[in-house]
Amino acid sequence: MPTIPILQFNKSMGADPRNVAQLCKHFDNFTKKHALTPLRDSEGVSTIGATTQALAQLKLFLMYGGNLYGLGVIDGQNRIKIYRNEDVSASTWVAQANAEDSSNGVNSGLFVQYKGTIWGDAGGTRLWSHVLSGNTFTSSAQALTYTSITQGLIHSKDDILYLGYTNTTATYIASKNGAGAWNITALTLPTNLEVVSICEYGNYLAIGCNSIEIGGSSKVFLWDRDSSVTTLSESLDVGVRVLAHIEVIDGYLIAITEPGNTVADLNPKITFLSLSGRDFILFNEILFSSNGGRIVGKQKINSRLYFGIGDTSLGATSVGGSSNDYVGVWSLGRNDDGTFTVGMTYLANNNTAPTGLHGFLLVGDYLWASFTVSSTVTLSKTNDQASYTATQVYRTSINQDMSSADKIKNKTLISAGLMYEQISGGVDCVLKYKVNGGSFITLFTETDTASRFTKFPISDEGYDIEFQIESRGFVITGLFYEYIVKTT
Repeated sequence: MPTIPILQFNKSMGADPRNVAQLCKHFDNFTKKHALTPLRDSEGVSTIGATTQALAQLKLFLMYGGNLYGLGVIDGQNRIKIYRNEDVSASTWVAQANAEDSSNGVNSGLFVQYKGTIWGDAGGTRLWSHVLSGNTFTSSAQALTYTSITQGLIHSKDDILYLGYTNTTATYIASKNGAGAWNITALTLPTNLEVVSICEYGNYLAIGCNSIEIGGSSKVFLWDRDSSVTTLSESLDVGVRVLAHIEVIDGYLIAITEPGNTVADLNPKITFLSLSGRDFILFNEILFSSNGGRIVGKQKINSRLYFGIGDTSLGATSVGGSSNDYVGVWSLGRNDDGTFTVGMTYLANNNTAPTGLHGFLLVGDYLWASFTVSSTVTLSKTNDQASYTATQVYRTSINQDMSSADKIKNKTLISAGLMYEQISGGVDCVLKYKVNGGSFITLFTETDTASRFTKFPISDEGYDIEFQIESRGFVITGLFYEYIVKTT
């Protein structure tokens, strides 16, 4: 009677249910590889300055000088207004002085701080700016014609601000060096491409571009930031994919692609690739129920990339099987054996799935997130209290850690159990199982937060065995199960 202990939880989510974890949601499974550490729930932020969050509609965020700044609107109008929070752990926001615009609509392409000035996307013909030290807002701070624009990046090698943009005739990289004027054509890129993401890659600026043609290849260019040279250092092919983000993790250039908006994509999925030599190699993919762009924003913290996703999984793998079950903040990094892992790290709105994610910002242990629920723009932050009302979910692979010989045999599942660490504020933990792809059956619910071990008997038969942990505050340190191979 084999006993299978599952003691390592820092494996990746992915599309192959036999080789990777099928789901890891609202658990920290990378800080401690032998534990699933629950993350606190979120709390709503209802008042922004003198108005409500629904009217202020904060969607983009940045940190500067110890303050959190959010890009919203003037009392429900589609006009720019910046708000400020002087304590990222608190829910108190105030209107930034002289930081609103009666002419420019709010757009989500650019919201970046550079040397004390916030620069933003004014909608296709110019950039706006807000100087924080003097509270000066300029509606038309820089003339710029574009149909799309990237978030800005300050390169650590030269302290210059870079951004990418595309218009109806060409694609460019613009740069700003300190107090100097913008160079809006610092680099000209091929006209059949649209720039979508930039990142720092050693001494280079890596520039991710999509083809404007259906079926065209996406590209990543490496530029040494020398605007006097018209040729690029390298051109790398990402393949026939719709590029969403590029970023460097532990020295590896990573590309994340998303489903296109066309019927040409019969199997909608997000793919993850890493650069090896001159080729991008696929290492993971996540399946979705429909086509269309769904990746929102990115933030790199401690060699881990965080990015937002706003949509529904293939098969709706949430608790209860609801739609929009993949709306949240995901992360990508490498575990201790060097394998890249992907997981849904943060729920944006506890157990109520939003219909869309707008933006997010992680500051220490606090996540600020903007999303839509029932057509209302909503803002949340990580709860100050040790509160765990949101359900953390971990679903194993099929026949996880079982010997290869036993995986193909019919088996009788004899028992299963969990091991825990104590945590203040924990509520309960549920272990479920299923065989042969049927429905999950609840084996037990543990409510004793001082418990270290729970084991229950089972008598069920099948070839394929899966488990799902649903925790509200329990730290999971182990899952084990026992079975007997059927001889007849």
